[in-house]
Amino acid sequence: MIIVILVLFLLSTRVSVAIDPPSITILSPIEQSKLYFNDDTGFRDVEITPWALENKKLGGNYLYLVSSYNTHICDDDNNILLTDVYTKISNCKLRQSSANTPSNTTLADGTKSLWSRDYYGAFSGHIIGTKNQGFQIYTINHGELLNNNYFSALPERCKIAPDIGYGLYPCTVENHTLSYNAFVGMSSFAWNTNNFYSDNNFIDQGPIVWPGNGYVDKIKKATVLGILHPTSIIKDGYIYVFFRDTSQGNEAGRMSGMKVARAPITDSGIDPISFKTYFQTDFIDSALPLGFDKEKIEDYFSQKGGRSSGLFNADNRTDYIPDVYSFSVAHLMGTNWYLGVAQDLYLGVTLRLSMDLVNWSQQIVVPGTEFNYFKDGGTPEFIKQPFMYPRLASIDGDSNNEIDPNNFFIIGTSDGKNPFNSQYKAKIVNKINLKLNLVKSGDYDNDQKVDLVDFGLWKVEYLTGRSSLVEFGVWKTAYLTK
Repeated sequence: MIIVILVLFLLSTRVSVAIDPPSITILSPIEQSKLYFNDDTGFRDVEITPWALENKKLGGNYLYLVSSYNTHICDDDNNILLTDVYTKISNCKLRQSSANTPSNTTLADGTKSLWSRDYYGAFSGHIIGTKNQGFQIYTINHGELLNNNYFSALPERCKIAPDIGYGLYPCTVENHTLSYNAFVGMSSFAWNTNNFYSDNNFIDQGPIVWPGNGYVDKIKKATVLGILHPTSIIKDGYIYVFFRDTSQGNEAGRMSGMKVARAPITDSGIDPISFKTYFQTDFIDSALPLGFDKEKIEDYFSQKGGRSSGLFNADNRTDYIPDVYSFSVAHLMGTNWYLGVAQDLYLGVTLRLSMDLVNWSQQIVVPGTEFNYFKDGGTPEFIKQPFMYPRLASIDGDSNNEIDPNNFFIIGTSDGKNPFNSQYKAKIVNKINLKLNLVKSGDYDNDQKVDLVDFGLWKVEYLTGRSSLVEFGVWKTAYLTK
């Protein structure tokens, strides 16, 4: 009986410690960064927080993906989180465009690019060295089929896409969510000297994941908005993609939530159809419908994607509005931990910890970001918050995926003044400097020392299949070097 009680105590203690939320110290308060990427016309209002491609550590300049309705790469020889030099998007290279834009209202290739018809912005990306293809940039894209009067001042403002189950709704603002779908896609780009200076565009690979409940079901919307706001990180030879699924399903794996899919990085790079979604305990189902062909995308709108679990408890909901609006992850240097930053509709900007990218701690709210979308003013006030689409960022501005836990930034866009023309608004980038108060690696009982008690906690989990030899290695290293 004593042994049973001890085992139960150890299990409950380990689980409790494992999901404890992070603790932070504010090194400097929320302030405006010099990372603007707008222009002086008031037209390009860069809503999405720019993404660093980690080119500086490869020996080059700082490179940033900058997305409005299309995607630019901006090249800077300074750390633009700290410099006083503003960067105009017009000085950057256009590398990816949507099919239908305010300057080009003709749907260039019929229905084949419905996943990028009105918007195709790279929300994250990586420079990856491959054996067979050399260095490649892979971007993870947010695409949109607006299918409403978004371009209200243009002659073709209601150029309705072919009927895909909901296109018969009148082209009005009121029908926006009935005629709108968002997609998660991927692009690639050979990263060599010739291509760097060329005007070549990214090669669009099409969608890589699909809503768990599909887009339409018997002429009714199967999602509220589709799947949105992807970000990515590379871990152990895989690329992990986080995305917001607004599926209106009720069966397991078909509900809404912040979800994750992954694909292996091979000698030839990343295959867009190789992504699998995380469901309950593992990456099981193909993320795309069986036999998916982006050239025949209309045939798949009523088909379901892979089953996928919401990563956070509150996200397995039945009202189809996931709490977490966006989510981005960085590895904590010198540890086995990952930190996730989220924009939570009920709370504000939140932080969570994980060791495996699928099991996450409870959240903490970053001071100064507290906001409840449903009580504090909805969208008009939401876009004024200090960190829209928050990212974690290294001090040198070169990475959103690798940070020093003792000194890092959260960055994100917000409404502000255009530095080039005061009569226009612009999206500025704010930042806050933080330190993470980490528990020592291997300290499973959080007593600020690594000892044989921690080994006992690990052993109980290992014997019950809840831990692995990787965690044992963490404990052993910490114990031997304590």
